[in-house]
Amino acid sequence: MSQPTDGILGFILLARHGDIDINGTILNSTSIVPLATSLTPLGAQQEYDLGQKIRSLYLNSSASTSVSGLNTTVVDQNQIYARADAGRNGDAIVNSVAALLQGMFSNDGAVMGAPNGYQNVEVDNDISLEGWVDCAPFDASTALFYASPEFKAKEDENAAFMSNLSQYLDGRAPTLKDMVYDFMKIESTHNEQFASTLPPTILEKAGELANFHDQGVFTSPQPDGIGNVGGRTLLPSILNGISRIANESDPLKILYEGITHQPFLSLFNMTKAVKMQPALANLMDYAAAIIIEVRRPVVPESDVMLSFRFKNGSKDESFNRFNVLDQDGDVPMSLFISTMAPLAINNTAEWCTNCQNTETRGCGVLATTANQHAEKMSSFGAGFLGAAIGVFVATVGLVVLCVLVRRHKGSVAGGPSINEDNCWSCRTRTSSFESKV
Repeated sequence: MSQPTDGILGFILLARHGDIDINGTILNSTSIVPLATSLTPLGAQQEYDLGQKIRSLYLNSSASTSVSGLNTTVVDQNQIYARADAGRNGDAIVNSVAALLQGMFSNDGAVMGAPNGYQNVEVDNDISLEGWVDCAPFDASTALFYASPEFKAKEDENAAFMSNLSQYLDGRAPTLKDMVYDFMKIESTHNEQFASTLPPTILEKAGELANFHDQGVFTSPQPDGIGNVGGRTLLPSILNGISRIANESDPLKILYEGITHQPFLSLFNMTKAVKMQPALANLMDYAAAIIIEVRRPVVPESDVMLSFRFKNGSKDESFNRFNVLDQDGDVPMSLFISTMAPLAINNTAEWCTNCQNTETRGCGVLATTANQHAEKMSSFGAGFLGAAIGVFVATVGLVVLCVLVRRHKGSVAGGPSINEDNCWSCRTRTSSFESKV
């Protein structure tokens, strides 16, 4: 049962990108690797509107949900930390983050570059938000799902439907693995001729099959299963962000993560949200968002409480409360952190181990340096392995950062460019897989 609370200390925001163009939207059927995408003007407007909605709720001094102590007039960079998935989705997510922040920190009525009075918000561009990419056990898990009786039965059950889709797919293979729904949805939004020839029930049915596919690939029956890797790599920053916001001596008020839809599926699964509210397993719309409110307890020394809310893009007018961890209503912060922390993949080394990767995404640097240390160790030196690893992590992590972290500073109003930092500037950074907030 929820305890009474006394105002909102801050919030965690997880938001999906807005509407995207048709280039590279069909994922690779063997490894589920997203290709380059671009945000459309419609997508930018969706994100801007979401930012405006959040502003009206939490950056509005007259609202009952206004965040305590948040400067709503002048952006204080110490009060907000924003991170964008800079993986293989091109600029769609980076520009989605730009549009949402413009809506959150501007009263301008249109999405355009550098509106008068718009304030810059610094954004980190980070590939660690796509934890399933280059992850061999995840690919193996996907292959097992494709070979499962459940998947085969779904294919057989919908064979006639899939065959009928070929006339709408512009030469694309109508298979359950290839998630043709993405192409159909985008074409039905931006191609009037396509939309006029597509029977309304076709898109709905294709969406159901796409959702079946994604639920099978990006979740796992076990909370720490590899299918949940997208949520598990996101957890460290969420948990650390909650802890920082709960600490009223810390200036942080908002943690914003701009992501794809896959981590949402993992998080809903790991937190038992789907078990408690099966509707959360439905297809996720563009600009969908989760907000975790960090609430001050009425009774001093009592546990800070967390309130979970979800808005499924333009399908929902408002953020609706949902329950997690078999709890009815708000959840004690200590319970949420103690339950979710063991599931988190906290740093690059842990990700490399979980994903059995010794070559890409910084794992090659870690593996090479570890081998060099091993060759130099005598049997006597082996007794000091713990100390050696401590020094290794502290030094090698600086090099790995050059592979993992890309930082943008400046206006996000017109859509930030991604600038590669050199290794020297990496020396002041922390690893992108570690909690940087």
